[in-house]
Amino acid sequence: MAKPLLAILLLLVAGLFAPQAYAQGEPPLEIARAREAVFIFQKACMANVGRPDHVASLLNKDFPKLEGESGKAFMKFAGATEGDVWAVKFPKGKYAVISEPKGCHVVVQKADGPEIHKVIRKVAEHQQFILPSY
Repeated sequence: MAKPLLAILLLLVAGLFAPQAYAQGEPPLEIARAREAVFIFQKACMANVGRPDHVASLLNKDFPKLEGESGKAFMKFAGATEGDVWAVKFPKGKYAVISEPKGCHVVVQKADGPEIHKVIRKVAEHQQFILPSY
């Protein structure tokens, strides 16, 4: 009986200190990836709405295109039948940017969904770019 109570007590204590540790240090990886994904979306997609050629010019400078089966897999995931895909590497993760005639998409693995929505709302409210913070 004492061991389960001790385990629960330790979990509660750890839970009390976890928010403070996050506030003082780096956010969890999924939150950092969410912020990076929104930043990439802002720079590549939002800033170039309706201009796939501008998306290509921006991304071709620093990132490789994904050709072949890898590119096709991301296109299919985005529901696109034509366009281009780039592999974008940032400090906290790897992303794919898909630019197609109907839109632009950023794919990220294991990001925090609520954080993505929170940051997008901030962007909409302030109508400015928000840099990812770590």
